Amino acid sequence: MQTCRIAIAPDRFEAEEMAFGLRKGSSLLKPLNEQIQKMAEGGIFAAAEKAVGLGKKACRFETPRQRPVKIGDLQG
Repeated sequence: MQTCRIAIAPDRFEAEEMAFGLRKGSSLLKPLNEQIQKMAEGGIFAAAEKAVGLGKKACRFETPRQRPVKIGDLQG
């Protein structure tokens, strides 16, 4: 049995996620991707992970639950 300093639950108790919806062919896609890349290269994502202790022998207990989105999912 593996001993871990922390274990990551399959569901988040609190999440702050962000998504950007752009039209196909949007002129904003390239600048947006460039800024995200700069943030990644600047270490902001790694610093956030370090601040909450991820990467310190974390164990992940996850069951993938992703499936394709269908039109019926969007019709409330």
